[in-house]
Amino acid sequence: MCEHAAGTRAPRGPPAGASRPLAGGDSQAQCGFFLERAEEAQRRGFLTQPAGASAYDYYLRVRHLDPDNSRAASGIQTIVIEFVERARDALRRRAFGEVNTSLNRAEELAPGNPLVAEVRAQLLRERSRAKLDLPQGRRCHSRPHRWRPGPVKSWSCCAVLPSVSAAES
Repeated sequence: MCEHAAGTRAPRGPPAGASRPLAGGDSQAQCGFFLERAEEAQRRGFLTQPAGASAYDYYLRVRHLDPDNSRAASGIQTIVIEFVERARDALRRRAFGEVNTSLNRAEELAPGNPLVAEVRAQLLRERSRAKLDLPQGRRCHSRPHRWRPGPVKSWSCCAVLPSVSAAES
């Protein structure tokens, strides 16, 4: 658990103290304070919520104080990757609404991120595949086929049927 500037333990629950920067105006100390808060919020799963006390908000405060802070940039990137991973997991389950929600969050945090674009392209492909109602990994065959009663087990079975019907005639 991180400590406040006065040395007391931070309370349980959402990270507190976001609106109370350290006294004295030392930006290095403020960055350290907000980085600790951001990492604690991230460990607890407060990536973008609650507003003002989330890992993302704390990292933004650090970036405001020190625009070149690599820990803050890395922390924000980690949050974006977490949302992209959530989107990928939802895509595997074909939960397209969840995919969109996670990708939109990631896009808000890092506009133009190539990972987001990659998963969004996968989403479009999977939606097209779902519209065709094909199982994942199967391709639509271009050769025409006639409707036959009953389920068709495979295309090789269909190729045999015309030769059997010709032999019976």
